[in-house]
Order: sequence, then structure tokens, then C-alpha cells
Amino acid sequence: MSSPFSAHLRTNYRPTDDEREGIDNFLVEPRARLREIDEQIEKLRTERADITAQIQAHEALKSPIRCLPDDLLQEIFLHCLSAERNPAMSAVEAPVLLGRICGAWRLLVFSTPALWSRIHIVEPLSGATSLIPAAEVRKTKAAKRVAAAKAWLERSGNYPLSISFHQKNTPFDGLPTNATAHVAYHRTELLRIMVKHSLRWAKVEFSFPLQDREMFEDLSHLAVKDVPLLKSFRLKSTNQINAGTIPWTSLRFLQTPTLKSFFVSFGGLAMDLKNIHIRWNQLTTLEIAESPGAEFPAHEILSILDKCPALRWCQLTLPQWPRYLHTQQAVHSQSTKILCPELRRLGISGTFEILSSLFCPQLRHLVIGEIRDEYSIPRDHNEMSDIGPLLHILSSSSLLEIFNCRATISKANLGIVFRALPPALLKLGIFDDPSNPQVDDELLHDLAEQQRCPLLEDIYFYKYRRPVPRLEEPVRVL
Repeated sequence: MSSPFSAHLRTNYRPTDDEREGIDNFLVEPRARLREIDEQIEKLRTERADITAQIQAHEALKSPIRCLPDDLLQEIFLHCLSAERNPAMSAVEAPVLLGRICGAWRLLVFSTPALWSRIHIVEPLSGATSLIPAAEVRKTKAAKRVAAAKAWLERSGNYPLSISFHQKNTPFDGLPTNATAHVAYHRTELLRIMVKHSLRWAKVEFSFPLQDREMFEDLSHLAVKDVPLLKSFRLKSTNQINAGTIPWTSLRFLQTPTLKSFFVSFGGLAMDLKNIHIRWNQLTTLEIAESPGAEFPAHEILSILDKCPALRWCQLTLPQWPRYLHTQQAVHSQSTKILCPELRRLGISGTFEILSSLFCPQLRHLVIGEIRDEYSIPRDHNEMSDIGPLLHILSSSSLLEIFNCRATISKANLGIVFRALPPALLKLGIFDDPSNPQVDDELLHDLAEQQRCPLLEDIYFYKYRRPVPRLEEPVRVL
């Protein structure tokens, strides 16, 4: 379309007033055509969107996930569950989430008992401090949680169960009497629902205030015949308790011959563990975790380990012995040595002295000290001033492949520890304090020059206040 102003286009020409009016008159027709084109484009876009949606809807009918047989789809559903913990009773994770995708999946999820054979139950509003205004809310939520837990376990069919139950220490001060009764009722009702399915217990973990007699009373009704499948039992107190007040003898079901794994944490006395009726000689996994205020004499811990000849995995998080100097002397003065013939993995913090009494000929993995997370400063009881016990366990564990030292050791002592490392070592983890470094190039050079560990592949450094390399992330390869 020719323009009377073509000679002036793309120049700095300044039109007159008459010419400006002429330009507007000339553009009437092009502007009208442009509107027509825009309308056509919008119409085509709408048509395109409709066609695209129709194509996608039809292609979705033949998507691979719709072609999978139910048994394969069920297997995929099972892999949606966390491998690290039991699934929570939440709509944002499997298996509940899977049942909200479509009607067909919902039916399949509800007809797959294995999906419901694991459950993590938390008492609603457990540990809340604003109790008075939350009394009715607590009552309602507790009732719903009881109903949901009951339905969940019923869907599990005859499958062995993995159950974890957590309830914090809830103060009742300020609660109306009727609200207190409802809270206590629903708390024990949740436990009774779990006890009802004890014949299918495989792995069970309870975390609640151990001074709660009603909780223990419900467990006391269980006998060995009521837990024929129980393999793992974990018990943790969610509050500090008075030693000697736990009715351990009432837990008769722990004598079951199927129990292989046992964990306890209660901040009490070592002698309390002697009151637990359990077949120590059949345990393959043992974990004892105690608060710094607990009194655990070394000889008591050693007597427990002596009862566990089949132990393959052991974790001891114990108090710091300097508070009980007599226990240290007892360890060093003992002539009896404890043989752990099958132990493959040992983790210990706080009570390093007992290492001098242990013989672990099959030990493959040793963890000394504890770092809770990658930013935390190691606990005080991770400091190791006497490396004698550590040298003993290293010299008597010729098959050791992984050694993680998360305790604080002086540079001089660390050099001695390096010289005691067994030849079979593959991975070495060392805690190095940035404010007072123990590891330097000279120490690492000596380690390489000595050819003490010809199979060593990775060295890891644990530090705080910055991300810590995990065992999957080698820092330095020798």
C-alpha cells in the first residue's frame, strides 16, 4: 500500500499540522485491517488451545501409567513410601496422597494392605502450652486421630506391622477436668488400638512419658504369645524421669524369641536395664541413648554387652564419665574382657573408656563421638583426652574398614591414632576444629608415607558452622 508520506518515513522530518491530519486519515484503513488480523489471531489461538486440549486428553488415555497392570502399579505405590521412616498420617504423602489422584487409584490404594502396614502416629497438639483455649480443639483432633488410626490399621489386612507412636509430655495444669479426662482417654485409646493388632507387630517404636502408668498398664497385658512376629522394639521417654520408677518387669512380651533389635532411651540408671525381661543373647542390634545426667557405671554397660554374643550393630550414647571417676577406675582395673564375636558396627560417645575392655574381631565400622548435624559444635563429652582405649580397639580390629572419629583429639594424639590404623581401612573420617585445627598437611603426609593403610580410598573431614561432607562426598583421595 503506497503512502503519500513514503519519502519522509524513517527520517527526522517534522510534519506540518495539515500533514499530521493527513497521516491520521491515511492510517484509518491500516488500523482497521490490523484489528481484523488481531481478531483472527485470537480466534486461531482459541481454536488452537481447544485442539491442543483435545489432543492431550486423548493422548492421556494411552499414557504408559494407564497401561500398567494393577500389580505393577501397586509395586510403584510401595516405592513411594519413605525408606527412612514410617509414613505419617498426612494428606501430603503416600499412601493417603495416592488415594487422592483419581477414583481408580483410590480403590487400588485402599485394596493394597502393604501400603497401610506402616504408620507413624503423633498425638495431636502433643506438648501444646496454650491448653485452656485449645481444650475443645484438642478433644476434636484427638477423636479424629483415633478414628483415622483405627481405619488405617484395618486396611493393612494381615500384613506384619511397623508402628511408631510419639507423644510428648503434656502438662494438664490449667485444663478443665473434663478436658483432662478426654486428653488422657484418647492418649490411651491410641495405644489400645495399636495393642489390638499386636499379633502382627514386627517393628514397634514408642515415644511417650515413661512415668505414664496407664500407658504401661496397657502394654503389661501383652504376653509373649501376643507378639509372635516382633523383631524390633524401640522405647524412648519424652521427658526426664526419676530413676527406678519405670515398671520394666511389666513388659513381659519382650521375652519373645523373635526379638532381634532393641533400643532404649530414658535417662535412668543402668541397673534399670537389668529389670527388663529380654533375651539379650539373641539380640543382633542394640542401641542405648542416655542424657548426661544418667548414671551408667561402665561395668553395668559391659555386663549388658557380655550378654549379647550375637550382637552385630551397637550404638551407645552415654554420659560423660568424668562425673563418675570411680567408674573409670573400675574399667581400667577390670581383668575380665568382653568378647563381641559377631559385632560389625560400633558407635560410641561419652564413655570411651569401655573400649579398653572390648574385643571385636569382626568389627568393620567404628564411629567415635557424635555430631548431631553439619552446623553443630560437638558435645563436650566428645572430647577424648585418653586415647588408650581407642588404640586398644583399633589394634584388636584388624578387619576394620570404616573409621569415623567425631571426637576432639589433639594433634599429637591424632598422629599416634593414625599410626595405629589397621591395614584393611578403606574410609577415614576425622573431626577437625577450624578454631584449633588438628589436621594439617604434615599429618596427612605422614599417613601416606607410612603406607599403614594401603587400601585407604577416602578421607572425610567433619567440621561445624559450614556444611559437612557426607560419606558419599569424598574430600580427598589418597
